[in-house]
Amino acid sequence: MAFSVNVQSNSDIMTEALAAEFGVKWCGHHVLNNFVLELDSLIIANMLTKKEANNLKIEQIVDNTINSITDANICVQHCLREANQEADCLAKLAATSNQAKIFQNF
Repeated sequence: MAFSVNVQSNSDIMTEALAAEFGVKWCGHHVLNNFVLELDSLIIANMLTKKEANNLKIEQIVDNTINSITDANICVQHCLREANQEADCLAKLAATSNQAKIFQNF
C-alpha cells in the first residue's frame, strides 16, 4: 500500500509522523497486522523502533502510532530519501492535490 495525503504541518518531522500514523491506522482498519513500515525519516523510524517520542511537538502523534503497532508484527525500516523515488513522487502528488490517493496491490 502507498498513499498520498495532503496534511497541514509546520515541519518535515511532523509530516513524516503524520504519514506514519495514517499508514499504520489504515493497515489496522483493513486488518493488516504483518507489514513493513518504510520511512525516509530516520528520526521517526528510531522513535517508533525504540517506542519513545523525544519531541514534545509530535509526541502525541508518535505515541498514537506506537500504540497502533504494539500488537502487530510490524517492521519499521528507514529508507534513504534518495533511494525512495516512489515516496518522493507521492509527496509531490500530495503537495499539488487536495485529494487523498491510496494505491494498493493485493
